[in-house]
Amino acid sequence: MQVDETLGAAILRAASMLGNGNASTPMGAIEAHGMKSFEGAQGISNSLDEVAHSLNGIADAIIYLADAIKEKNAAD
Repeated sequence: MQVDETLGAAILRAASMLGNGNASTPMGAIEAHGMKSFEGAQGISNSLDEVAHSLNGIADAIIYLADAIKEKNAAD
C-alpha cells in the first residue's frame, strides 16, 4: 500500500511540472493545454471575423457594381 501511495504522489508531482519548458506551474498540464487551446481558438475566431468583414465588403462592392450596370442598361 505504501508503494502505491508513493507512486501516486510522484505521478501527481510530475504532472504538476508539465508546464512550458518543464517549469513548475500552478496549473497542471491539462489546464495549461486547455488554456493555450482556448487562446488559439480565440485567434481563429478573430481571423474568421476579419474574413467575414472582408466578404461583407466584397458583397457591398458587387451590389454597387450590379446597381451601376442596371442604371447603365436603363439609360441605354
